[in-house]
Amino acid sequence: MKRYKLTFTLLSAVHIGIGKDYEPTNYVICADGGKDYLYAFDEMEFYANLPQDKKDEFLRIAGDRARLYDFIKRHASVAQKIAKYKVWVASEVAKYYAAHLGKPVQIESRGRKIYNEFAISRIYRLPNSHKPTLLGSSIKGSISTAFGAHLISAGNSIETVKERTQKPGDSNIFKNLLIADCQILAQGTKIDKVTNTKRDGSDGGGVFQYLEFILPSCRFESVVSVKCDELDIPKLAKYCNAHYAPIFDSLFTDIGTSKALRKGFNRITPKENQFILRLGQHSGRRAVTWSGTPESTIWLTEDGLPFGWVLCEFKQI
Repeated sequence: MKRYKLTFTLLSAVHIGIGKDYEPTNYVICADGGKDYLYAFDEMEFYANLPQDKKDEFLRIAGDRARLYDFIKRHASVAQKIAKYKVWVASEVAKYYAAHLGKPVQIESRGRKIYNEFAISRIYRLPNSHKPTLLGSSIKGSISTAFGAHLISAGNSIETVKERTQKPGDSNIFKNLLIADCQILAQGTKIDKVTNTKRDGSDGGGVFQYLEFILPSCRFESVVSVKCDELDIPKLAKYCNAHYAPIFDSLFTDIGTSKALRKGFNRITPKENQFILRLGQHSGRRAVTWSGTPESTIWLTEDGLPFGWVLCEFKQI
């Protein structure tokens, strides 16, 4: 068995989600030191820290969403005091929260009010420290996709590749690759508006969402154990670069994305001990499948950055 230390440097924003959102009953957004932050808290702990008269008020209005949201905003100091962690929020998102939370966005014909839930997609965080991480399972999945693309290019059938890389059981070779969840070395996360953009430069249709993501330039470390020569990291690095590098380079040639990308996102040539991966949500169909078919749109942050691009450096230990 061989062991390697992997060091990951984010080239762009990364969102590895958990299928859960921040909701207005478990967060507040407040200014602190010239920046806006989301303070994430536990609802039961929030209630427990209220004075008795406020607890009574909370229970009276619990069924009225608009009044409940307003109550929590008015008692933001309680939420800040018990917050598990805080996340930097873009000023435009904070302004929208302050202006629209708890106010109806639509009134139906029978007078029923529809409220903006203002849900924000969360990233995965370590349970005890609440620090962001890159999940070992996400890294393995990304490497597995590149390995599968290599097998297909070598003439293997789709079914054979699925059997070796995806299906549970002894035939799945990736049982021999063990990757620990990453420890963060330099951290930074942000909540911002992200927008779906046409890659051909035409109007993207204005589709957007609010999303928490790990910022570019953040660094992580992990350890991988390899139990078979076929999955040795230097070999996998070549497969990853063969699969992901052309997709990465296409960002600088597509009409839409090349115009949208801002300074600070540059082409790279991986060194012998480096390889490129794409992780998490909004990675695009071409990166996560073997079809090779480019997607027509791409998700970009307000800074014009794509999602999921990571540079990995490996060293045997």
